[in-house]
Amino acid sequence: IDAFRRKATTQTQEELDLAIPEFEAANRIKPNQPAVVPYLARAMTSSRKFEAAEKLYRDLIASHKDYLPAYTELYILMMLQNRPQDAE
Repeated sequence: IDAFRRKATTQTQEELDLAIPEFEAANRIKPNQPAVVPYLARAMTSSRKFEAAEKLYRDLIASHKDYLPAYTELYILMMLQNRPQDAE
């Protein structure tokens, strides 16, 4: 999210783009883990793949209802997209 706000440098964005397949592989091996999904979703957000990031957060929330950081991250994602009505 911070990289998105700062308009990530080309090198940083390239590194995030390279990390996405690695995080996706980890998520396929053991889906919806709080140790993986937030990082994958943040990289997706930085790459402007908002729908994919939103789905990741919603799936994480569905499987870990008590994992509060997922709610916060989803809220931030909604606000970045100027969707305050969906952030509540």
